[in-house]
Amino acid sequence: QRPVSLSAEATAGRLFAVDYRLLQEALRPRRSRDVRWRGKYAPAPIGVFLEADGFYPDSAIVPLAIQVDQPQESDAANPVYYPDDGWGWRLAKSYLETADTSYHVPFGHVFRTHFLMTAFAMATPRQLAPNHPLFVLLRPHLRFTLATNAGAYDYLITRSKLFGEIYAGTLEETRQIAVEGYRHHSFVEMNLGADLADRGVGATPAEYPLRDDLDLWVDPIRTFVEAYLTAFYPDDAAVAGDTELQAWAEELQDPQRGAVRELTPDGTLDTRRKLIDLISQVVFTAGPAHAAQHFASNYFYRYATLFPAACYEPPPGEDDQLDFARWVATLPPVSAANDQFKSNTLT
Repeated sequence: QRPVSLSAEATAGRLFAVDYRLLQEALRPRRSRDVRWRGKYAPAPIGVFLEADGFYPDSAIVPLAIQVDQPQESDAANPVYYPDDGWGWRLAKSYLETADTSYHVPFGHVFRTHFLMTAFAMATPRQLAPNHPLFVLLRPHLRFTLATNAGAYDYLITRSKLFGEIYAGTLEETRQIAVEGYRHHSFVEMNLGADLADRGVGATPAEYPLRDDLDLWVDPIRTFVEAYLTAFYPDDAAVAGDTELQAWAEELQDPQRGAVRELTPDGTLDTRRKLIDLISQVVFTAGPAHAAQHFASNYFYRYATLFPAACYEPPPGEDDQLDFARWVATLPPVSAANDQFKSNTLT
């Protein structure tokens, strides 16, 4: 180990925070930390990480601190845990991992790749003729969207099914996480480059698998989409004058129909560049971005000890005994862990 100046590391861009405040905003009804226990616990933690070589043999990302919940108006204890806090640290990691799972599933996966593409799957056949070049381009990417999303929607309305069983929040709160994500992130903001830049991870840390793997697909998809659309739209006037295309864009942005927020930076689809940007993002989202969610789920989220879908004990109080037994009691019971494993293995 070696001494580290956190202020210097922050200035150098090597200090990172993961803030799950959106989960706090999704609680229904809104409530503070000391009244949220109801058999399962829905944390909204903050985690701090440092990029530094030499601490771990296989990773340059070093966890520094975890606070299980947002700073509260409540008087309930909400300490910051550090790696030398023994079982307190182990428990804090479980709450952080629960939050990661709770955020990833309804927003990172179901909304950003499933439900966001529903609007395009609906508008495309309604507004574009089967021989329209954009219909032909999008059909292979959207052909299974509605059938698949019907199953996902069923999970979000049926309490006895998986989402109502294994996740930390109530079914209403799991839905609300997707809603809050929709409110906080427009379509343009969910573009990979814009999203990474907004979160401060566009260039650092040096190793970021999601960024590094997905970035490999951005240029090839854009190159193909640009060549395809350029063949059919010789200039901006051709885009602005395509009545089917304009009706398609109008439906996508209509709050009563597609309800896509910020389809383009200024809400208009009047240049070839805007169309290329838009369609490149749709193809990317329906393909590699969606696949990345499933691959990560299969590798990480099926293991309840690594990423528990819910915590079954409230955060520790000041006088609680923190030990192996308390950690095990915080993890999901076998039945819920088994359903989490099956779901993330098969999907």
